[in-house]
Amino acid sequence: MIFIMLTSLTYGTEQDAPVINIEDIIYEQMEEMDIEDIQNMIDVVNKDYENILPRMSLKQMVTELIKGEQIFDYKEIFKKIIQFFLHEILININFAGQILVIAIIIGVLKNASNSFGESTVSSLAQLICYSAAVAICIGNFRYAYTIGAETINSMTSFMQALFPIIITIIISLGNFASGALYHPLILAAINIVSSLAETIVLPAIFLSAIFFLVNSMTESSYIKKLAGIIRQFAIIFMGFTVTIFSGITAIQGIISSSADGVLVKTAKFSVDKFIPIIGSYISDSVDLILSCSTLIKNSLGAVGLLILILIILIPILKLLSIAVIYKVLSILVEPIGIQNISDSLNEMGNTIIILIVVVLLVAIMFLIMITILINTGNAAIIR
Repeated sequence: MIFIMLTSLTYGTEQDAPVINIEDIIYEQMEEMDIEDIQNMIDVVNKDYENILPRMSLKQMVTELIKGEQIFDYKEIFKKIIQFFLHEILININFAGQILVIAIIIGVLKNASNSFGESTVSSLAQLICYSAAVAICIGNFRYAYTIGAETINSMTSFMQALFPIIITIIISLGNFASGALYHPLILAAINIVSSLAETIVLPAIFLSAIFFLVNSMTESSYIKKLAGIIRQFAIIFMGFTVTIFSGITAIQGIISSSADGVLVKTAKFSVDKFIPIIGSYISDSVDLILSCSTLIKNSLGAVGLLILILIILIPILKLLSIAVIYKVLSILVEPIGIQNISDSLNEMGNTIIILIVVVLLVAIMFLIMITILINTGNAAIIR
């Protein structure tokens, strides 16, 4: 009787075998995850993109990725993004008009003083106009600075919400070495890079912008080179920091993934060979569960990449529109004959571009980290 029972279990027909729904396993695993913090960040993105994207839900996006369905209509989104960028340029037209009017007034005063001789009243009027232009530019750059700082904070908060969930899934897949290594390493990288950007890099960029504007109030270049050096220091320092942390994370990930791959293979081999009769069934079941968890991890990581890109997209478009305005203003002011203001406006445009580069560098480092986390454990499961 025992022999017949074992034979029927081993060689049962497909009709007798239980039907396993992989989607049910995936949904049950997702229901047990604490994704409230990530959904809160997605709700913020929904608010910012309410006129561009349909409302997003983390579970819905992961489900659609698992099924291979298209999340968005990308052609329609691209059109709306172009419209948003043009709208931002129109918003900044008022600022551009103010600077252009002040530049024309300075040009008229300067030509009048050259024609009728230097006068204290004319010089004082020019100084007042210069001060007004500098004040307007500082206020505008302060707005751009706030956009950059808030974007870095948003990316950091999102990574701090996404990181524990992916690490938990990685450890549940048997990647204990990777989980133990990534937890302090990536957490430290996120906090250190964001802190350095907010306390050193962004203030240095702001200081260089102030120097460029102050230098525009005089005919001579007193602190222009100093402003350029400070700006170069900010971008080099940020690039060096991001490169170091990204490189360390990638190298350590390769080493720990090799160790985890050996551990997972050994565990499955032991279950298959040393548990009599049902060892192969248990091993296959473990493979199925691990494959579902890996699919969730990869889909969650892909959604994380998408959300991170969306977090920086609108701020980058806003900053880019401001940079375009500064560049166009420098071109329009130059024929008036005020070379120092034209040069300063051009440098302000370059400074805004440097601010964009800093935000992109932080985003690239976070994207690299998410990609490394996505790849962790895949090789051991596939093989």
